[in-house]
Amino acid sequence: MTTEIKLWKIENEDQLKVLINSKLNIEKRLESWIENDVSMLSDDLLVIGRQVSTDYGGIIDLLCINSSGDLTIAELKREKTPRDITAQILDYASWISSLASEKVIEIADKYFGKNQESLENAFRKRFNSELPEVLNNSHSMLIAATQIDSSSERIINYLSGPLYEMDINVVTFQCFKDSSGKEFIAKTYLIEPDRMGESRRSRTFEQLQEIADTNGVGELYKILLSSLEKHSLKPKRWKYLLSFTGKIGESTNAIFHQIPTMSSHEDGLKFRIFIDRFAKYFNTDKEIVLSILPLNTEEKSWSYEKSYEGYFLRDDLDKFMLGLDKIDPAHLPQCP
Repeated sequence: MTTEIKLWKIENEDQLKVLINSKLNIEKRLESWIENDVSMLSDDLLVIGRQVSTDYGGIIDLLCINSSGDLTIAELKREKTPRDITAQILDYASWISSLASEKVIEIADKYFGKNQESLENAFRKRFNSELPEVLNNSHSMLIAATQIDSSSERIINYLSGPLYEMDINVVTFQCFKDSSGKEFIAKTYLIEPDRMGESRRSRTFEQLQEIADTNGVGELYKILLSSLEKHSLKPKRWKYLLSFTGKIGESTNAIFHQIPTMSSHEDGLKFRIFIDRFAKYFNTDKEIVLSILPLNTEEKSWSYEKSYEGYFLRDDLDKFMLGLDKIDPAHLPQCP
């Protein structure tokens, strides 16, 4: 149910006068307001793109980055139906979900270029810290609207709930006027940001291992973790998965995920591999990488950076690890 906001103006110290809820359509101005002062959405965001074109014909209203280097899509609801706005923002999320750091920097530098600025400088000014080596390890979705209907509210609560736990929220803005014609803006969130932050907090290594154990892939999870670390890939914890990063040239990017939350004893340990990055990291051909993956591996064509997903059973994992050792023999134990 949409939250109704009332504002009062204090006059003559102790007299209250209610402000009129303006029916003026502010959505045409809202995008520019947010671009000029993104703290309207969050104090932990920096706008890095406006009207960003995806590879599939979509246009993202505003693309932002936070102090951890993760991306946020900010999309204005305007006159879109609940089905349209939800499908649209999910489509955009599927595109940005695996953008490499280089592509994020390319989008941002194009945006900041009009002011002869760079992402690194803008990030340093905004957050008083250096740009992280790995960008876009995670992403969130934020719908901005002047009002939210019950259908949209129900959909967003469902997607952000315990079944899917998506990082998606709605912020609504309402405009008020006083007797002199001055305008005021108030905002509310569908889901309190603190509660969203708690729900998407990364799990510990122990918690991810426990999930793998519960889902019947604990031993596979432990073996794969050890094998990838042996090849100098660094694990990074997230809520749903363990992401492994590697340095390619001057950039560090996620190149492999193991996903215990979507695994089972019957199917095996789920993985996602960013095939081009993986091949570059190991200085090999992607066809060789594909040859050591399980037969159930499927290409995910929606990703900007081509990825494949599948499941490891024990025989598949042994084949994969043996293949890695052949590709990267420098990390094998040396015979005396």
